[in-house]
Amino acid sequence: MKLFRIGRRGGVPENARVSVLACERTGIERVRLRSRAWPVLLILVVATGFALSLLLSTESYDDAYIAYRYAEHWAGGIGLRWNPEDPPVYGASSLLHCLLLSAGKLVGLEPRTTSIGIQTLSHACMSVLVLLFVAPPVGRWAGLCAGILTALSLPNVAQGRGLEIELYTALTVLAMLLVVKGRPFAAGVVSGLAVMTRLDGMVLLAAVLASWMCDEKRWSRAARSIGGAAIPVGIWLIGTMVYFGSPLPQSMLAKLASSYPPPFRIYGLFDHWAGQPIIATCLPFVLVGVGSSVFRKERIVVLWLVLYLCAYRFSGMPCYGWYYTPPMIGVYALAFLGAGHLLRLTRDAQQQRHVRFGIILSALALLGMAAKGAAGPVRATWANRDPRPSAHLAAGQWLKENAERTDRILAFEVGKIGYVSGLQVIDMFGLVSPEILPHLVAGGWTEVIRRTPFDYAFLHIEHNGLPSDQEFREVWVSEDGQYHIVVRSDGM
Repeated sequence: MKLFRIGRRGGVPENARVSVLACERTGIERVRLRSRAWPVLLILVVATGFALSLLLSTESYDDAYIAYRYAEHWAGGIGLRWNPEDPPVYGASSLLHCLLLSAGKLVGLEPRTTSIGIQTLSHACMSVLVLLFVAPPVGRWAGLCAGILTALSLPNVAQGRGLEIELYTALTVLAMLLVVKGRPFAAGVVSGLAVMTRLDGMVLLAAVLASWMCDEKRWSRAARSIGGAAIPVGIWLIGTMVYFGSPLPQSMLAKLASSYPPPFRIYGLFDHWAGQPIIATCLPFVLVGVGSSVFRKERIVVLWLVLYLCAYRFSGMPCYGWYYTPPMIGVYALAFLGAGHLLRLTRDAQQQRHVRFGIILSALALLGMAAKGAAGPVRATWANRDPRPSAHLAAGQWLKENAERTDRILAFEVGKIGYVSGLQVIDMFGLVSPEILPHLVAGGWTEVIRRTPFDYAFLHIEHNGLPSDQEFREVWVSEDGQYHIVVRSDGM
């Protein structure tokens, strides 16, 4: 009885040869896995280290403390209310971010700690997703450079301190990657989560649908994306309508009411960052990336950038720095899509070695500028770190110790004041106080101060807007001399 067959080249059992081949294949796959894993691990380490080193050495933005207070109230059973005594106001821009902060509070984490964790994880995942987006069409090295450039992106980390910007951008890149991979339902779900994170996630959903309309199976894939997005968007829409009475955040309405239409220009992405050397170096590659992506699935980046810039330009929204940061990732991806495309075009041309050398040198210059731009602020913040609280936190603590629980506080920037003091705080900008907007539109801060009853007012000394027909008494001044707390002399 033959237990095995003899191979043609001698007395080696065929099943033994199969086992050897299987072992060889396994070893090859392990080598390939390791070769694919190290860029991801490198980007994770760089992105996590950079984000933590900057976030742990700086305070969150004042607007972030609005979400922190909402999260504490929600976790404490008060609900999504800015002031416990007032009706619910959709004052936090991001519903999903508040949910995550509240979940952290329920397990014993402070909102700021949870926020740093969310931003660090989002930044690291976003950097890896950029690698996975860029590498397949143009090569692993171009993808690695794009991922590292994203990991060292100072605007994304610095402009999003405590905010939901990094989470929103990570969801945006993930949705684009799913479009490229041909996953319409999953891309729709992620786009819907982006809408729950920021209302301008609607722009991402529109870009996803526009991308599918350029595909062969346009209608079926667009329909599946709509079906995927309908789940989170439906939950968000019904929840906000029932609880707040409107799906539009009060913060957005206040910014639109108090802003002036910007002059005609391409919204801040280029005119805000044009002076930076990294953008000037990126631009030629970006143009090549746009040209090479228009007829490929990577066109989703171009579609989203165009729609995003047009939406902000024509909406009349004021130009806050954190609105610029999501498009920066699109610029990085397009830049290295363009650089990788040029390298592939010149790969077999011996006479064009100097062109390849120039492309590689420019890509390394991009990474060098990003590394220098990231290292400088990190060193500066740690070297000059002031252990004293900021003026807003100090004012909130003074009010907590000196004001009565029933006192009303009118504040210039309310996040830190409200979070620390725990008192009833009225927002001069109207972000969480809709009753302020008519006065703000009618006569600015002066009219707000004149018409609003309050016990204390936290104001900027130089731009306080105090009406000249009323008398006020100063009861507290910040150490830097920029802010003060005043009361009406007549006791109103």
